[in-house]
Amino acid sequence: MQGTGFEPGEKVALAAKGLESSRASARADTSGKFEATFQGVRSCDSVTVVAVGAEGSRAQFNLSQIACTDT
Repeated sequence: MQGTGFEPGEKVALAAKGLESSRASARADTSGKFEATFQGVRSCDSVTVVAVGAEGSRAQFNLSQIACTDT
């Protein structure tokens, strides 16, 4: 998973909540982008991901709404 809009160098804590919960962390690069991997989460699982930055940035989305390609 990737995110943007965070402060450069900001530490980001991520939590995926759904069928199985998982946590990850990342640090935003100089342009405010970060990348993190969750183990055991598939793209069509109904999982809500919350990203909270140490400087106050915050984002939330449901993974299945943007990544699922099954019909």
